[in-house]
Amino acid sequence: MTRFLNGKLLGSKGWWVYIKQEVRSVEKEREALILDDSIQEKQYTDKNKITCWHYSHAKGMYVKSANLLSYIAQYDDVSVPTGYEMVLKDVSCS
Repeated sequence: MTRFLNGKLLGSKGWWVYIKQEVRSVEKEREALILDDSIQEKQYTDKNKITCWHYSHAKGMYVKSANLLSYIAQYDDVSVPTGYEMVLKDVSCS
């Protein structure tokens, strides 16, 4: 992961190219795609396209945060992160 982040191929497509061979080596008939929608609180960061108000179910209130959607492929007991995407809100919530 560190080598990937230090490289030039940033983004979900670049990550897939990086891990595709590993995923194909563990593929089996029993598989699942897991989507995880998580937020990372950023209370001291100014609002922008990525950092804005998102509802935190853990705190039961809106917090200033970044929202990340990650994709994980699971094959029996092997889980491989296959992609990610920052969620950008198209409607402003102040």
